[in-house]
Amino acid sequence: MIDFETAYSWLNTFNSSCLGEGTRQFVSQLSDNVRQERHARMLSLANQLLVLSEQLNYEDEQAECLVICARVKYRLNDLSSTIEILQRAANIYQNNRMTHQSAVVDWLRGWVLWNMPGEEQYLPGLVLMESGTSLFNLLHAVHVGVDKRRQQWYRAKIDAMRRSIEEQMSMMD
Repeated sequence: MIDFETAYSWLNTFNSSCLGEGTRQFVSQLSDNVRQERHARMLSLANQLLVLSEQLNYEDEQAECLVICARVKYRLNDLSSTIEILQRAANIYQNNRMTHQSAVVDWLRGWVLWNMPGEEQYLPGLVLMESGTSLFNLLHAVHVGVDKRRQQWYRAKIDAMRRSIEEQMSMMD
């Protein structure tokens, strides 16, 4: 099953982080608090990073900050905020034709919607997970005969994504 953390780890698989040095240091501090599960400090730093992200000049850095903040909100079980923040990141990635990142964020949004307790968000979640899979299919096709390593990576992830969707669908029966 491809959960939030697994898909999150794919964000910068083929490209280095877009974070500037100052932002990277801030995110490092946030990551330390995530590892130590300091919830109040995590929330404070994530909210500060959200404000900071709006002031950044580069949209790719802004979007990556948003995904980091969404991860913190997800870990704090603030799923509505997670969805809202991921939607903002998705818009930036789509507008900048960052297909790999768009696919990852679609999967993350789908995962969160699928797993929202007490809400019937299965269909929108499924649509987004399928969208992420389709975008990875596109990237797989682009790399056929060009970059075997990337082609194989995308094929493995596509297969795992399909299995994960099937597993989740079987839980509904």
